[in-house]
Amino acid sequence: YFSSHTNNFTTMASKLANVDLLIIGGGPVGLSAAIEAQRMGFSCRIIERKDKRHSNDSRAVVIHPRMLELLEMHPSIIRAVNEQADNLPGVRIEFIDEQATIKINKEEQRVGDTDYPNFYVLPQYLTEKSLEDALIKGGGKVEYGISFESLVQADSGVSVKVQLPGGETEDITAKYVLGADGGRSKVRDSVGISLERESSSVFWALSDIKLGESSPHARLPDGHLMLTKDGPCAMIPLPGNYIRCFMQAPEGIARDDVTLDKDFFEGRLKEMTGKQFDIELGEWQTIFQITHGVSGAYRRGHVFLAGDAAHIHSPIGGQGMNYGIWDAVTLVSKIAWAERVLNDHPEAKEASEEILTSYEDERRSMGYELVSRVNFATKAVTTTNPYLQKLRNVLMLNIIPFLKKDFMRTAGQLDLEYKPSYSRFILPAPTLWFMTKRFICHPGQRLPNLTLDDGSKLYKKVDRVRYTWICVNLSTPLDAADRCIRITPAKEQTSIPAISEETLTRAQAILVRPDLFVAAVDDSFEKLSATVKNVFGAESYASM
Repeated sequence: YFSSHTNNFTTMASKLANVDLLIIGGGPVGLSAAIEAQRMGFSCRIIERKDKRHSNDSRAVVIHPRMLELLEMHPSIIRAVNEQADNLPGVRIEFIDEQATIKINKEEQRVGDTDYPNFYVLPQYLTEKSLEDALIKGGGKVEYGISFESLVQADSGVSVKVQLPGGETEDITAKYVLGADGGRSKVRDSVGISLERESSSVFWALSDIKLGESSPHARLPDGHLMLTKDGPCAMIPLPGNYIRCFMQAPEGIARDDVTLDKDFFEGRLKEMTGKQFDIELGEWQTIFQITHGVSGAYRRGHVFLAGDAAHIHSPIGGQGMNYGIWDAVTLVSKIAWAERVLNDHPEAKEASEEILTSYEDERRSMGYELVSRVNFATKAVTTTNPYLQKLRNVLMLNIIPFLKKDFMRTAGQLDLEYKPSYSRFILPAPTLWFMTKRFICHPGQRLPNLTLDDGSKLYKKVDRVRYTWICVNLSTPLDAADRCIRITPAKEQTSIPAISEETLTRAQAILVRPDLFVAAVDDSFEKLSATVKNVFGAESYASM
C-alpha cells in the first residue's frame, strides 16, 4: 500500500478552526469517518451523547465484504472481524405454507476476486469496539457524554455549541462537521434538511436469544428466514451461542402495547411457524416501526450527513451500517481532495466546492437506490395479503435457484456501481460506433482485484489516499511515474463477471479513486489524462 501521502491542512480557513473535522455521533459511521480522518492527516474530534459504549447492544450484525475492502487500511479492524465474527455457511429460506426450503450454500457462491469471501456476522458493539480501538491506537478518542446543541455556519467553517457532561457548554469551531447522529439527527434538523419518511403499519420485534435443545433449528448453523402467513421471522447465529431473532409483530400493535418477554417471543414464534420454541432471552430486545426515507440533502455548506442521518430503511439485507460506513469513507476522501486543491491552489475555491458537492451527488443517488431496493424487498416479505404471498412464494421458489450463486456478491455490495450521470468526476466509457469499447472495468464500477502476472493482487498496489493511474499492458508515462502503476494481468482471473483473455491483454489505462471505484478508462494514458484534465479542471486534476 501507499502510505506516504497525508494532508497538511494549512489553508487560512483551517488556521481559524479548532479542528478540521468535528464528528457528531460515535457509532460505526462516525468512528469510520474518524479513523479515515486520522489516516488522511486531519485533526478530528468525535463526540457521543451517550456516557459510555454499551456492551450488549448488538443492533446491526452483518458485515459485508465491501465494507472490509473500504477499511482494509486499518489492519486491526480486519483482524478483529476475522477473529471474532461468525462466518455463516449459508442461508435457508423456508416457505412455511408451501413446506419448501431453498438453501444458499457459501461453497456454491461466485464470490469473485474479493479477499473477504464470507458471510460475516458480528454484533454491532464488537464492530464499534474494533473501530474505536483503531481510533485510540492512532491517538484519538471518543468524547462521551457530550451532546450537540446548535451550530452557526460562516465562510471559514462552523461554530458548534455542545453540552458537556456537567451541564456546561463548549463552543467548537470546525472546518467541517459530519452529522452521524442517527435517524433522528439533530444535526440534520439544525441545518434545515428534512427527511421524508414513508412509514408503514408494520412493526418488527428483535431480540438476541438462546434456543433450548428441544427447539426447532437449535443446532442450525445457517441464517434462517421463515416466510409465514403472518410475515417474516428470521434467525441469524451470533458469536457466543446467541441467535439474532427478528419477527413481524402482530398487526395493529404499537410500540407501547407489548412487553418483550419470553412469553411474547415464544408465543409469536408458535403463532407464526406452528413450531414450539424454548428460548432464553439475552440482554437486548427492541420493537420498532418500519420506515424508509432519504434526506432532502446530504450537505448544507460545511455540514455533511452520513449513515442513518441521511437514509433510513428496514434491516432487510443488512445494508444500513455498511452503507453508512461507505458514506463516511467517501466523504473523508472527498474532503481530503478538496483541501489538497485549496492548499495547492488557494484561489481555486470553485474547484474545491465542486469536489465537496460530488459527495452529495454520488451518495444521495446511491441512497435513493438503496432505499428503493430495500423498501421493495420489505414490502414483499411483510405482506399479509394471501394472494400476494402466494405470488411472491411461487416467484421466489422458481427464480432464486437460478440466482442464488450470486447472492453473496449482491448482498455484499460487490456489484454496486455509480452511474456516470451521478457525478462529473465519473466519466462515461469511450465508445466506438455507438458501442462501448471493451475494458477490464468501466467507470463507476468497483475496480476488479486482479491477480497479476507475479501472483500479487492489484489492490495491494493502489494508493488509498489519492487517485491512481493504472497502465495495463502499457509503459509508464514519465510525467506520472510517481502516481502510476504498470501491471500485466495473469491469464487466470476470478473476477465476476468474467474478463476475457482478449480484454486482459489489451492496452488500456484506468483511473481509480482511493475508494477503489473506477473514475475513467481509455485505451491510452495520453487520451485518458487529457480527457480527465479537461473534465475535472486543471486544479482538481493536479491535486487528485
